Amino acid sequence: MTVRGNFASNSGDAVIVAAMDGIGIARVLSYQVHDAVAAGRLVPLLESCEPAPVALQAVYPGGRLLPVRVRAMLDFPAEQLRGRDFTKLSPAPARDVRPRRKR
Repeated sequence: MTVRGNFASNSGDAVIVAAMDGIGIARVLSYQVHDAVAAGRLVPLLESCEPAPVALQAVYPGGRLLPVRVRAMLDFPAEQLRGRDFTKLSPAPARDVRPRRKR
C-alpha cells in the first residue's frame, strides 16, 4: 500500500494527535491508542492489515542483582500494562467520525 501526504513524524504521540485532529490515519501500536479507541476519539481502520501481535520482552544478564534503575525500567511498564489485552480493541458505540477541519 503506497501512502502519500505532507505530514510525517517519528513521534507516536504526534501521529496520534494528528489522527484525532482529522489530519489522516495513523499506524501505531494498539496500547498507544487503547484509551482513545475505547473513548471513541479514534476508530480502528484496516484491521485486516494488522500484523500478528508480538510479545514485549526485556533481556538482561541473570545471576546477579539488578541496579535499581534497571529494575524500575522493567517494573514500570509491567505495572502499566498488566492485565490489559491490547490485542482486542473495544471501540465505543458508533458515532460521527468525519474529520474536523481547522479554520
